[in-house]
Amino acid sequence: MDLQQLDLADLVQAQQRSLLRSSTSTTATVGPTLSELAQANVDHFQAYADKRARLAENDVTSFFTPAWNSQLENSLLWIAGCRPSIFVRMLYALCGSHSESTCHALLSDAAPPPSCTTTAGTSLGELSWGQMNVINELHMRTVREEEKLTSQLASLQEDVADNPICRVVAAATAAGGRPRGGREVDRALEGYDRGMVRLLKEADKLRMNTLKEIIGVLTPIQAVDFLATGKSLHLTLHEWGKHKDQADEGGGSSSTAAGAC
Repeated sequence: MDLQQLDLADLVQAQQRSLLRSSTSTTATVGPTLSELAQANVDHFQAYADKRARLAENDVTSFFTPAWNSQLENSLLWIAGCRPSIFVRMLYALCGSHSESTCHALLSDAAPPPSCTTTAGTSLGELSWGQMNVINELHMRTVREEEKLTSQLASLQEDVADNPICRVVAAATAAGGRPRGGREVDRALEGYDRGMVRLLKEADKLRMNTLKEIIGVLTPIQAVDFLATGKSLHLTLHEWGKHKDQADEGGGSSSTAAGAC
């Protein structure tokens, strides 16, 4: 979280410097360029994904329900992180009403509306027709890849109710005892862990590829605006979730009484 806070502060400062240059017509550059700053943030995301891919080899389940997350954050997780398509949805939201006619034309395969710009602007509300077209195609492709991984996760989870685990539990239950593991069960659970590691890596790869493609489509200032909002959203949800958890604990929430299924 500390790195996220530092990155957000750098991005906000860059936004302010950009606004100042625009208002004063100055071309002086202080600190890293917008492109360098956006790339540095993407590199931080990549470094995090690479690091946890290594750590997951030893303890993958901790990344699917992180203890450092609030319950709100964990309820929003998809394969140990956010859905990659959320990046595009957030971008659509930031585009605002200016781009609604463009989105409608894209979905209906119509010609660009007269109000649509043909060149990229200086804000996320000024995406060009070409940018929106690329982003729309990325969105559809990303959703298809998400569905494939979701299906693989479902199959992996269903395997837990299959043999040999189900056979061992059934035999112990019939005998009136507590189910015990064994070499066969250990191998099954190890296979489950390997499958979870593979899915985590593939999901992170999809998240990174989606983010990199979005940043590649945006202008430098648009990329900085997008990254700043994304980090702010993440940090804000973390704070809101922590406050909600504290309020639930203080109010004697009975949510933990519910069973797993």
